[in-house]
Amino acid sequence: MDLKDMILKILSKSPKHGYQLAKELSVVLEKEISIGGMYPILKELEEKGLILGHDMVEFGRFKKVYKLTSKGRKEVEKVDKHFKLIKKIMES
Repeated sequence: MDLKDMILKILSKSPKHGYQLAKELSVVLEKEISIGGMYPILKELEEKGLILGHDMVEFGRFKKVYKLTSKGRKEVEKVDKHFKLIKKIMES
């Protein structure tokens, strides 16, 4: 599972802004994730139609909140099936 897949998986639970995504990824990967390094990945996922970013202002600060599109949900399902198959093979 690569970083893009992990972002999609996190967004499958609920919409998040970039800082929230970086924080969750840092916990999962047990290493600090650069917020600045994430934005090109988020832009790519958005251009591919897997996520949708929505601009908002919260407490006077600009934030872009990302959520999965239906295409993104299908991608998460595909990745989940792939990992279930790998797990099944390894348990055999």
